[in-house]
Amino acid sequence: MAQSALETTRGEKSVCWNLGGIKATAAELHTYYPTREVLSRARADQAIAASMPSASCKLAPDDDGGGLAHVIFEPDHPMCRFRAYETLADSARDYLGLLVRRYPAAIQRARGGDAGGFVVELRRGGYFTGSLVDYERDVGEIFDELREPCLFVAAELRDALARLGFDDVPAFQRAAGLKDDDVVGPKTRAAIRARLGSE
Repeated sequence: MAQSALETTRGEKSVCWNLGGIKATAAELHTYYPTREVLSRARADQAIAASMPSASCKLAPDDDGGGLAHVIFEPDHPMCRFRAYETLADSARDYLGLLVRRYPAAIQRARGGDAGGFVVELRRGGYFTGSLVDYERDVGEIFDELREPCLFVAAELRDALARLGFDDVPAFQRAAGLKDDDVVGPKTRAAIRARLGSE
């Protein structure tokens, strides 16, 4: 889930239900959208030269001229062809199926709770082209956030709120200076923990 959240900017950029930023062949149902890739300098130079005169790919403004090139591909370039799905369920099946078929070592690492190892195995298999360090950090942060066990099940939540003198979550959130949205997310859990710890 953490890797899918990173690939889709937490669902904000899940175009046509593509949960994993999975590229498509011309024969597959697909859509086009801009992408940024990290390539060897030689491969980037070839891609840029091949895209002339349309300039459908170019160096990113923040490219540092080092050994790896940061390249932005415009939607008319084949690198921007991504799989499209009719339903979220279709995408989830394809995404998980792809991971199981092509990246079994990554799946083993994920099953063991090793987010860093999962990312290393994805990179080894060619899933992404960006910085291993950045990708591992970003997936790891999301993984840690998602992995944090739910503080309470419903009965425990009611008991904790009652011990703190509240009848419901929104009342506690208002007293804690939080948005009273009735969602027990990270901020609300942290506030409950802090109050319980100070009892």
